[in-house]
Amino acid sequence: MKFFLQITFLLISSFTFAQKTFSLSQGKATEKGYLTTIPYEEIKEKIIIDAVIEGKTYKFMLDTGAPMVIFKKLSEELNLSKVKDLEIQDQSNKKDTMSTVILPKIKIGEVTFNNIPTLVSDSPLIECFGIDGIIGSNVLRNSAVQFSSKNKMITITDSPKRLKLKSKPSKLLLNAQSNPYIWINQTNEKINLREQLLFDTGMDGFYDISMPLYNEHSEKFTHLNIIAKSSGTFSMGLHGNADLTENYKFLLPEMVINNVVFKNVITETTYGTNSRIGATLLKYGIVTVDYKNKKFYFEPFEEKKSFDLSAKEWPFNATLIDGKLAVGILWDASLEKNIKVGDLIVQLDDINYEKMTVCDLIKTSLSKIDKERATITLKDVITGEIKKLEIEKK
Repeated sequence: MKFFLQITFLLISSFTFAQKTFSLSQGKATEKGYLTTIPYEEIKEKIIIDAVIEGKTYKFMLDTGAPMVIFKKLSEELNLSKVKDLEIQDQSNKKDTMSTVILPKIKIGEVTFNNIPTLVSDSPLIECFGIDGIIGSNVLRNSAVQFSSKNKMITITDSPKRLKLKSKPSKLLLNAQSNPYIWINQTNEKINLREQLLFDTGMDGFYDISMPLYNEHSEKFTHLNIIAKSSGTFSMGLHGNADLTENYKFLLPEMVINNVVFKNVITETTYGTNSRIGATLLKYGIVTVDYKNKKFYFEPFEEKKSFDLSAKEWPFNATLIDGKLAVGILWDASLEKNIKVGDLIVQLDDINYEKMTVCDLIKTSLSKIDKERATITLKDVITGEIKKLEIEKK
């Protein structure tokens, strides 16, 4: 199920600087033959782990769809010198300039990684999750990383055989900056489409389709059933809200990942150049990203080869406008007389959003409300009028 407010930290990390390509895929581990297992905390599907720098423990998000990032305050605390300024594009298709530093050492579990190119961010999104940065794929590119959501543990090793993997892997492709891409199949009664997707643990949800990719190759996606079409915005990246644009919601009859079938997948378009598989996949089985040997493993928790993801969803997505929760996309055209894109969301049943901080709103999820119907209170974006109405999941 799609989250109420989608936050994603994906960075497109291929940069040209002074006619030379600057790669973030540098640095390496001190140890050899390492295997370390560490616990993680989950906040709104974000994977939060501890890491040690200069003897002090910090909180980091582990995000396979991003490179290494640290918060500006931590960079200043460590007295790190800028190496380059780079133009970065996030998954909301927003661009901005970020500084790059070299992080001398970071210890994750029992493994020390050295001389890691690291982006420096002053995004409030990072601070809202109580973290000091992001550990990305450029750090992990010579390892295999296994995620087990049942016991909230991550294992990192440079010897994948020690993981005793039993399932048959699929091929993994790494781009120039080590972000991992997997192959999946999309099917219905007539079509079998093979698609390459970024595996992005920093993404809320299960599957998103790149709007630029869909526009360019719409003839290949005829197997998708259009549920709704709307104009608006709901995604946020490191550089802020995506621009207002056309959006689609689709029903995908079947998706196959490593011979495991996911039926009735509801997906929405996103603004970046990559379609993606997100962190929700971790709920269904153990995932192993073997960067070192370019292999991807998925072992279901249950002894079955099919999952039905049918779900009802609320008729809109939300976004933040001037620090307030607002309607970003309205999927149900029948509600257009009562709800406008930009209306402030004051309350849903007994949950009041008006006095919440920005960080509280960012971590809020409407899908956590286990109801089919609710009363929503809105403030009209044009008139300022307070209005109440009943909404339901469809």
